[in-house]
Amino acid sequence: MNTSIPPAVKWLLVFGMLLVPAAARGDGVYVPKAAYPALPTIPAQRAVIVYRHHVETLVVELRTPIEAAGAGRD
Repeated sequence: MNTSIPPAVKWLLVFGMLLVPAAARGDGVYVPKAAYPALPTIPAQRAVIVYRHHVETLVVELRTPIEAAGAGRD
């Protein structure tokens, strides 16, 4: 029993396999939608990092709008 493929069929298969990638038009890049369509609104803030005597201290100051009348007063 002869199971070999004729040379003409082999060339046709090789030529067909070379044409399949040529039909693909993608550039290999996936561009997802933005995770957050708008930037988050962050209140004004400042920070200071102090490194003294092998101790690092982080001080953060935030300014947020307070809607309650009299809030923050003693």
